[in-house]
Amino acid sequence: MTALRHLAKLSDGDARKALNSLEIAALTTEPSPDGVVHIDLAAAEQSIQKKAIVYDDEDAHYDTISALSNRCAAAIRTPLCIGSRK
Repeated sequence: MTALRHLAKLSDGDARKALNSLEIAALTTEPSPDGVVHIDLAAAEQSIQKKAIVYDDEDAHYDTISALSNRCAAAIRTPLCIGSRK
C-alpha cells in the first residue's frame, strides 16, 4: 500500500484529516539531498490521527458531551467560584 492510499483510506473521506496528516508527515520527514520531501508509508502511518473515542451509537456522543457539561457546571457552582455568602 502506498502512503497516499493509506491516508485516503484512514481519512474516511474527511479532506481536513487527510490534509492535516499530510502536513504532519511533510513537516516531520527529513528532505532528501535534493531538498524534496518524500513521504513513505511509515511516515503516513505515523501522521494519520485515529479516533480516540469510538461510540456505539449516535446518542453516545451527546451523552458524553452532556456529562462533561454537567461536571463543568457543577464545578462552577462551588462556593469558591461563586463567592462566600454572609
